[in-house]
Amino acid sequence: MNAPIADSAVTRCHPPLDSDAFDALLAQFTNEFAPSAARHDRIVEFPYKNLARLHEFDLLSLTVPASLGGAGANLAQTR
Repeated sequence: MNAPIADSAVTRCHPPLDSDAFDALLAQFTNEFAPSAARHDRIVEFPYKNLARLHEFDLLSLTVPASLGGAGANLAQTR
């Protein structure tokens, strides 16, 4: 069984949302997650490891308002 997301931890901060570094990080995750996407769909499996990787960079709260601890990003900024 996969480890729950709560067992992972934010270990890195994501780059500024409007930076080339943020675009590069998103491209990195796209390349990392794409190879297993079809398998997850085919066997109806949740991609826990992918979610944990996003959590490492504090990307799960991008659209949460800053006043609530998120990045306060709008949907366009999250690409």
